[in-house]
Amino acid sequence: MKLRLSALALGTTLLVGCASSGTEQQGRSDPFEGFNRTMYNFNFNVLDPYVVRPVASPGVIMFHSLRVTVK
Repeated sequence: MKLRLSALALGTTLLVGCASSGTEQQGRSDPFEGFNRTMYNFNFNVLDPYVVRPVASPGVIMFHSLRVTVK
């Protein structure tokens, strides 16, 4: 009985996931799209290669005396 009930619940859940909400498409409006694209480009082209990567891998940019001290 438990197995049948579990199978029924699983089947119902899967069928509900396949249901559609209608034929009309809803537009996805993002009022901050321009700002988001600008910030993404800045982060990807400026911040990441010149700030984040050097901080994430300090052994590459570290001074020799500091590198010896850290070892």
